[in-house]
Amino acid sequence: MADLSGKHIFSEVNRPEPLHLRVAALIGQQIDRGALGPGDRLPKEQELALQFNVGRNVIREAIACLRADGILGSRQGVGAYVLAPHERQSFRIDPKGLHEPENIRALLEMRLPLEVQAAGLAADRRTSSQSEHLRSIYVEMVASEHWSPRAIDLDMEFHRSIAAAAHNGYLVNVLTLISHHTRQTIEQALDRNELGRLVHSTEIEHEAVLLAIERRDAPAARAAMETHIRSAATRLGVELT
Repeated sequence: MADLSGKHIFSEVNRPEPLHLRVAALIGQQIDRGALGPGDRLPKEQELALQFNVGRNVIREAIACLRADGILGSRQGVGAYVLAPHERQSFRIDPKGLHEPENIRALLEMRLPLEVQAAGLAADRRTSSQSEHLRSIYVEMVASEHWSPRAIDLDMEFHRSIAAAAHNGYLVNVLTLISHHTRQTIEQALDRNELGRLVHSTEIEHEAVLLAIERRDAPAARAAMETHIRSAATRLGVELT
């Protein structure tokens, strides 16, 4: 197993949004080209952050994305390393396909039962600190510039935090992967809807989920999340059965 620490094989990344997906794509390209082979360890987070000129949180999210895609593995004392093709348990969503209505519908059909279950479990299992964290995300999201990159980041973090509060590692992993591709659908919603109405609707829907989780009302949390996902589908021009 080769240790690539100290080797400067990456160059500074440009700054399109979202950064972690761009970083993940660039690392993936190095793997596809053979610059990183099966068993090779990635440089440490700090070193990657310097090479790409991004924050360590961006590196963590990029590595999490590649792990969720089944491209990287991790082991205590080793860190992140490249999996051999036969070791990969890959579940991939092609971002290019998310401009097609049938693929948007398929993504939301997958999100619906998972997000609904996560919301119900979060209402039952969340800790006080997780509830407070969820509210802080919601407050900052509402206060952010409407539909700005930061507001969209907070929207996705809101959903990831619900998954974390469900205390189910598999749900966290799957919904984290899905969330990396949700940004495209959020951005597309703006093209189809008037901004003020869009912001008002999404804020009401998120608040309903938040309040139900705070009350530990699992049925209400599930119902509120189902309403949110179905409404999101409608805003994207698709209907869920």
